[in-house]
Amino acid sequence: MGGSDLTTRPATPAGIAEPVLVVTNLLNDLSGLGPLLNQAVTRGMWLNAYLLTAGMSQIADDHLHNAPYPLDDAAALLAKSGSRGARVASRAVAAAALTARRLAARRSGARSALAWQRQVSDLRDQLADIVISGRGDPATLAEGCRRTAAEIRVLPVALRRSVVRLPACFHHFDQRPDDLVRLTERFGRRGEAPGRPLLVVGVRTSGSYLAPVIAAALRGGGHASVRVLTIRPGRPLHAGERAVIREVTRAGGQVLLTDDPPVSGGSLLKAAVALERLGVNPTSIVLLLALQGATPPPSLSSHDGVFLLAHEWSVRRQLRPEMVRSQLAELLAGELEVDMVSELPLPERVNPRGHRRALFSVHGRAPSGDAPRDLSVLVTGTGVGYLGAHQLGVARALDGFVPRVLGLRDGLLYQEWVAPERQPADEDELARAAAAYVATRRRRLRLERDPTTAMAGQRPVWEVAGLVLGAAFGRAAPVARVMLVDPAVRRLLHVAHPSVIDGSMAPDQWRVDGDGRPLKFGFSDRTYWNLGLNCSDAVFDLAGVGAFAAEGAVAESVRKAWRRHSGADVEPERWLLYELAHLWGRLQSDPAQESAVRHASSRSVQRYFAETFLAGLDRTGRGPLVALDIDGVLETDRLGFPTLTRASATALRALIAHGHRPVVVTGRGLTEVRDRCQSYGLVAGVAEYGSAVCLDGGTRTVALVGREHSAALERLRATLLKRNGVRLDAAYVHAVRAYRLTTGGGHGPLSAAEAAECISASGADGMVRAIQGDGQSDFVAAGIDKGRGLRMLLGAMNAADRRPPAASPLHIALAVGDTASDVPMLALGDAAYVPAHAAAAATASGAVRLRRPYQAGLALAVAHVLGHRPGDCPRCRVAPGTAERGLLLDLLSVAEDGSRGLAVAATRLAARSLRERSAR
Repeated sequence: MGGSDLTTRPATPAGIAEPVLVVTNLLNDLSGLGPLLNQAVTRGMWLNAYLLTAGMSQIADDHLHNAPYPLDDAAALLAKSGSRGARVASRAVAAAALTARRLAARRSGARSALAWQRQVSDLRDQLADIVISGRGDPATLAEGCRRTAAEIRVLPVALRRSVVRLPACFHHFDQRPDDLVRLTERFGRRGEAPGRPLLVVGVRTSGSYLAPVIAAALRGGGHASVRVLTIRPGRPLHAGERAVIREVTRAGGQVLLTDDPPVSGGSLLKAAVALERLGVNPTSIVLLLALQGATPPPSLSSHDGVFLLAHEWSVRRQLRPEMVRSQLAELLAGELEVDMVSELPLPERVNPRGHRRALFSVHGRAPSGDAPRDLSVLVTGTGVGYLGAHQLGVARALDGFVPRVLGLRDGLLYQEWVAPERQPADEDELARAAAAYVATRRRRLRLERDPTTAMAGQRPVWEVAGLVLGAAFGRAAPVARVMLVDPAVRRLLHVAHPSVIDGSMAPDQWRVDGDGRPLKFGFSDRTYWNLGLNCSDAVFDLAGVGAFAAEGAVAESVRKAWRRHSGADVEPERWLLYELAHLWGRLQSDPAQESAVRHASSRSVQRYFAETFLAGLDRTGRGPLVALDIDGVLETDRLGFPTLTRASATALRALIAHGHRPVVVTGRGLTEVRDRCQSYGLVAGVAEYGSAVCLDGGTRTVALVGREHSAALERLRATLLKRNGVRLDAAYVHAVRAYRLTTGGGHGPLSAAEAAECISASGADGMVRAIQGDGQSDFVAAGIDKGRGLRMLLGAMNAADRRPPAASPLHIALAVGDTASDVPMLALGDAAYVPAHAAAAATASGAVRLRRPYQAGLALAVAHVLGHRPGDCPRCRVAPGTAERGLLLDLLSVAEDGSRGLAVAATRLAARSLRERSAR
């Protein structure tokens, strides 16, 4: 699936002469790994040969333990539900997965796959021996590698096309084989008898790479009986694997369990429990782990273990100034005679897990004279063998677009540093640089086919997009994703021109060098991220530039620049899904950004609907106002963040097209109201239950909360921040929104008693009232409500409106809400409606209850005002869109008609899928 290149360097950590295998694409299937293995053994690259066979073994292991996608995931998700019915369904799905495995194991292809798996695993173990201790006959090993690679062509197609999972240990972290040797030496100092049988169990994926090296080091240390097994928690073992465990256990052996540096230790605990169920005595299990901190996670404290602490990793020694000076003297030979190297401070990273890096000031002289020269050099870990040399290949391909790379030594990349203060001057310069860079990557790092289509279960971008959109189906999401959502998203995100992407395109990744050239730093940091988001579409990189921007101008500038480079537009549907995937990634790397990610995700969808439904409308009308609540009326939050649907977007378009002026009247924060005014082109809005009003399209704000009440709210804010587990929404300026995270990752309110207690503790009794919602507790100044905010808005607009002297004052033609907080707003409307799902208290103003809920109900209310259904006349009709647009709108509109809508959406998506299959 990609190209490779060979260069030479002097040594590996084991001391064996080792060339470097440079592969620009790491997401290879077995058919791609075979030729790379042949190249490795031809050049005597034993470390790379080991890594390649470990990857082949991992592919075979996962293939032999697999279930039809994604029964295991569906069973796990259903099991987490609080519903008894869901748990019963989980057991049924798990049973179906087990049956599927048993049937698959009886096929002739499975038998040939099992035989090949045993062959490649034996070869992998022999290669581990030669890497660690030099034991083994190179000629025999080379012949075994060639034979194993040749036999790939007769394996089952599904196995040949399976894509390797990259090991975080040797790719995302800076673990080295010699670190594992040190772990085994510590284990040996415990005084274990050399003749005691040992079983090294690796938790896949990293365990496929770690366990054989540990076993080889143990054999090199004198242990006579060492075997290797890999497991993936939740996947049952085959009979032969269970027999190995029983054999070691009956002989009084020990099980050494290894994996990546743990965060929570959850995978290791599951693996330990699985081993115990198979008869392993808990006291016989020993953890062998490298840590990224000083202690293992608390969850592992009851387990015996041997650990390598963060400061003991060999990469720390390699990053000492004297070691860096030695390497730079070689890398810069003929250009600079290095006199002195000193370390400089680097900004702390949000997520410290991952590669080590250090910044150095280099002082020296030109060889031709005494002229001094200073250089700043960034040294960053890349990974072991070809897994790390990938970055060197990418840097070569992108010469002129990335910082100058001085070289690669022992898994460390040396590159010139440009200060972060030197960034592109404005968004247009950034957009031009990003478009040129991405276009170059797509041209120079092209792929024959998109490997991510075969990466189900590994969180590629298409799967992440399905995860986000599938949330609309609620408890039915596991089944809906498999049957409906994922196939639809894969169609929407089909990649016509696959290439090796960057993956990390935020504006802070760009610098401008001394010649004024924009350079891209971190050009491979997220290409193969261990948390997912694998993709082969250059447009994904483009979408990453503006995904986190509050304004849509950056994204639009990038799209225009791309249009100039490629001559093609980016479909709005693809752009939206990629932005949402980038934001999902931000949340995985920094959970503290949960609130910011929700708001940014909502802004992305707002911009999508503004482009596809609201662009080009005449907004000069001076018609009456229409007051709309947001949550549950104009928008739904079934995706975890608020979005329009097809029904509400069509209704909003119809109101504007017919001269009405919609305004949002909501409990949401001031910045969120401002966002909607700007995205939807609304004239005004009421925010935070009437605490503030946005006017003039969101450019002007008027607060209704007095000084004393504001002070009371600030005291309350400080009180809430001291509460354990309570979070505040930063979008609220003149009110306070507080919530707790629920077990499933959602939001929950404070109890009514706790809310009252906080008000009292802050001395805000009588000054602040609490409004309890389903997912939050809101605190608003006494005397403030939506009706008061709407009257203030109405007065301000009447004062500013240029109406004929004889014309009647501006009024509220229609108001639609769904909660008791909306009653003061509903009372001001000439016509007032509540959707079918609305709380009984919402009709206190005399509002008419509609027969349909949510956004479908809003469409009915607008139809009553206009005299026809939204979109049914030439004036407000939505222009026909592409099939892809219709598909995405189906997915975004799943919840717009309540439970009835779920069934309709599922039927519509299934019908689209059937039509597509029939057309093939």
